[in-house]
Order: sequence, then structure tokens, then C-alpha cells
Amino acid sequence: MAKILIIDDDRTLCHDMLNVIAGWGHDVLSAETARDGFKTIEDWRPDVVLCDLNLPDGSGMGIMRLINSVNTEFFNVMVLFISSEPAARIVTEALNLGADDYLIKPVNYDVLKARIHGLLRKQEKYEVGLNAVSNEKAVLDGAKFAASFSLCFLLTGLASISMIYWFKVVLGINLFVDVHFSDVLPF
Repeated sequence: MAKILIIDDDRTLCHDMLNVIAGWGHDVLSAETARDGFKTIEDWRPDVVLCDLNLPDGSGMGIMRLINSVNTEFFNVMVLFISSEPAARIVTEALNLGADDYLIKPVNYDVLKARIHGLLRKQEKYEVGLNAVSNEKAVLDGAKFAASFSLCFLLTGLASISMIYWFKVVLGINLFVDVHFSDVLPF
């Protein structure tokens, strides 16, 4: 189940989309203005935003610019513009600005469902890739830690006080090491 935000000032369309998308098993909220929409993005952190281009107090493009301006805070929010504006120039501008998809009104709910599920698959693949990068970094950090720990053993002759100094001063890690050895290693 995904969290989906609809930002559109057409109350009838918003109500219909809300009911249909909720029927697909997703959590859905709606907003009628750009300001309320972006506030909801900040507070609720939706997975997908369905956004109209023309809003009473701004535009969907403005919301996209705000999402992009917050650095990586909203990197995994998928944005699908839904608009009655079919001009290729507008569609291209929206996609170049960072929108993940664009759908022209009137909304066909079968197509909308397929697009939403496509965005969720894309988001999942992205998050899997991001986790792989994080895990790789953790392995590299762990290897660096193990190498430092091994070097510490060699340099200190297993003296735990020297090891604490090594971690605190040399590595900058605030760590206390309590080491117990059952065998004496020949150095």
C-alpha cells in the first residue's frame, strides 16, 4: 500500500480519484492549492504525487521546483503531472524539470493505475539500488574499521589503553575498547 497525494483544484476530479485510488488499496490525501500540496508533501511524505499544472495559487511546475530545491529530502517522491494541457512543449518542460510521468486529462483510470504502479516499481528499484550502495559503504567502513583495529594490534602489542588512544585521537572515534584475550599471541 502506497501513500498517494492528489493536488488538484477540481474538487469533483479530486473526489473521484481519491475514491478510486483508495479502492486500489492505497492511502490517499488531497490538496486544492500549491501551498497546501507542498505542505502535505513535507508533512506526510507521499510515495507518489498526482499534480495538476494549473492551481489557484501557483503551478505544478512550482511545486516541482520546490521539491527539487530541498536537495535530497524528497528524492524518492514520484511526481505524475495530470493536466488538460497537451502541448508537447509543456509536457517536455515538466519532464525536464523532474516529473516522473505526465498524463493528459480526462483521466482514464486503467491508465492511471498502470502509471502509478509503474512509478511504484521504479521507486522500489531505486530504493533497492540505494540500499545496495549504503550496504557497500557499510562494508567499506567496516573494512576500514577492521584494518585500523588490526593496525592498532600491531602497533600497540595488544595494549588496550593504547587502543583507546588510537581510536579516540588518531581515528576521531569516541570509543572505549574492552579487550579480553584467552590466548597470548607471540609478537
